[in-house]
Amino acid sequence: MKIKTLLLIAMLSSPSYAYYCDQTSDGAIDGAVDGAITGAVVGGIVDGSSGAAAGAAIGGGAGAVGGAIDGAYDEEACEVVGDVVEEDVIEEEIVEEEIIEDEYYD
Repeated sequence: MKIKTLLLIAMLSSPSYAYYCDQTSDGAIDGAVDGAITGAVVGGIVDGSSGAAAGAAIGGGAGAVGGAIDGAYDEEACEVVGDVVEEDVIEEEIVEEEIIEDEYYD
C-alpha cells in the first residue's frame, strides 16, 4: 500500500511543462510548493496524518526536481506550448458553438 501511495503522490505532484515553462529558477520553488501540497493532500487521504507528512516530503522533492527541469527550458519553446494551448482552447470553443447551433436549429 505504501508503494502505491508513493507512486501516486509522485505522479500527481510532478509539474506540467506548460505550467512552468515561462519560469526560470522560480520553477523549482513553485514545483516544490505545489508538490508538497499535492503530496500532503493525497498522502493524508490515503494514509492519514503520517501519510500527509510523508506525502509532503516526497511530493515536494518530486515537484522541485520537475519544476527545476521545466523552468530550465528556453523561452521559444514556452511560446510554442502557449500557442498550442491557445489553439486547443479556440478549437474547443468552435466545437461548442457548432453543437449549440446544431441543437438550436434541430
